[in-house]
Amino acid sequence: MSGLDCHTCPEDYKNVGSERSKKKHFKNLNKVGLQDVKNKVKTMVPELSYARLKMMVLFFLVSIIVGKTKNSGKNATPVDSLCLRAVNDLEFFVTFPWGRYSFEHMLKLIAHTMRHFDGVVEKERSIWPVPGFCIPVEVRVVY
Repeated sequence: MSGLDCHTCPEDYKNVGSERSKKKHFKNLNKVGLQDVKNKVKTMVPELSYARLKMMVLFFLVSIIVGKTKNSGKNATPVDSLCLRAVNDLEFFVTFPWGRYSFEHMLKLIAHTMRHFDGVVEKERSIWPVPGFCIPVEVRVVY
């Protein structure tokens, strides 16, 4: 439905890639946030370059596929470490089951929300953000 691969993740996916891009583009930051990635994309030369392509892929991953609820400010959630490493290997990016990864990320956020509300989300609290690529799940639930 989403066009994203939803097969199981490879066993060694947590060790893929390197932090070369992080060290190169975010060397002064201990914690990289979505706003940092967005600012970096804006400051890179507008011409299509391989480095800018990788940064745009990173922005897509951390804003859509594994989005966070706190994206800016002092308490911003750091971007996903797999995403930071995955942009160094675009072949891995193309073949990785991002649909599965996004779905599992979303389930973790829903579980966190349920724990936060002691297992019951009441009507007056029924609007609680669940970032990530949840459109296929929403479409499936609605229809």
